[in-house]
Amino acid sequence: MPTGLDDLNWKPPSTAGQADVPLYRRPVRALMTAAAFVLVVTSLFPWAEGADSTGAALSIRPTQGTAEGVWMIPLAIALIVLCLNRSLADSRSRSVQLAPMVIAAVTVVLWVTCERTARDAIALWVSENGSGEETILVPTCAAAIVVIALCAVWLYARRPAIIRSGTVGVAQEWPISRRVVLEGAGAVLGGITGATLGVVGGLTLTRSPGGALLLILAVPIGVVLGGRIGGAVVRRVLRRR
Repeated sequence: MPTGLDDLNWKPPSTAGQADVPLYRRPVRALMTAAAFVLVVTSLFPWAEGADSTGAALSIRPTQGTAEGVWMIPLAIALIVLCLNRSLADSRSRSVQLAPMVIAAVTVVLWVTCERTARDAIALWVSENGSGEETILVPTCAAAIVVIALCAVWLYARRPAIIRSGTVGVAQEWPISRRVVLEGAGAVLGGITGATLGVVGGLTLTRSPGGALLLILAVPIGVVLGGRIGGAVVRRVLRRR
């Protein structure tokens, strides 16, 4: 049974065959791409810096502690991929259209947690006769998220009428059935497991800012492989019944 997912690369007659999207959309996608790149960079470096009672330097990155910053990286990369693909502007899939706004909403939650972790670290340093303060990366990351959200809303609101009229609803894209729910649950659990292994493996192998780049590969690869394995296991079990 065909679903809206079959139309992810659909292009309206007015833009089909052109090398790029209309000019008025290009700057917005470029700005969103730049903001997503800023999200990656700010996730790799300290959000709080200070010194202990002996004067030794202290710092904490979003990829440390509870490591919410690790999740910002694959989300930002996914957004960059969407921005570089013209289907973000031309697709009549509701899932694709809403993806940037969902990513922005999730990164807001991650930012709040990371910022709180940075403040808690500073409070601990100060309580132990040290010092500390948040770095410029904290507001910079927040600004990038705001830009992403505004760009996402702009692209959604400025979508051509020909695309809006043919947009497929989320319910049609993802028809609910027992098999779909079970396969989806298996894929999600597998993805979470793979991502967790990627985070643990990446943090175990290196703790330096530069080495944290390894997480950019480890986490999304873990999500993809884990999701595929989880979905495949559920499908095999269902076939045997």
